[in-house]
Amino acid sequence: MATTARRVVRRPGGTSPVAGAWYCGLDPSLTGYGVVFYQPSTGEHRDITVKTDPVGPKEAPGVRMRALHGALLGLFSGFPDVDIVCMEKAAFAASGAYTGGICHAMTAFALIDAYEGKLAARPAMVVNSTLKKFVSGKGTGPKSAMMMHVLKKWGYEAPNDNLADAYGLARLAAALRSGSELKYESECIKTVLGNWQP
Repeated sequence: MATTARRVVRRPGGTSPVAGAWYCGLDPSLTGYGVVFYQPSTGEHRDITVKTDPVGPKEAPGVRMRALHGALLGLFSGFPDVDIVCMEKAAFAASGAYTGGICHAMTAFALIDAYEGKLAARPAMVVNSTLKKFVSGKGTGPKSAMMMHVLKKWGYEAPNDNLADAYGLARLAAALRSGSELKYESECIKTVLGNWQP
């Protein structure tokens, strides 16, 4: 199990109705799970990439999934003041949907273990096209373009596309509280809130 973490402090870029609250974006994957914690009141963010080590066919997927659960639980427990979590929704018919579904299940268990009784335990699931629209203004385009869009919009230099997605999701999570004056962002917020059952 390997995690890569960076601490970045940026200029304050907004306000949060929940003083001191963090917002979390999750881009689930076994090979490069992107996690970003963002605090609007200070503009600070933390980005972490979680990678699970491949195991032999006799141990998979149980060992890898338990390792993922443990790593996520450790991260979430380090941020007890998370208000809202946005997680990218798995594509229904994507290749690897079974593994993706288990990855989402391990995330759900870790969120419940860390935030039981809090809103953060029930993530808002965001389809990829909504995330792309929130970040770039349109819901189409290659995944790799997200790195360019988050840099252009917020000045965040994502080291990989998983963290670019997770950062966009963290900013969306904060916007679910604060709202937005941009029409396309407001449309995305409305879509997510309409599908979310906290």
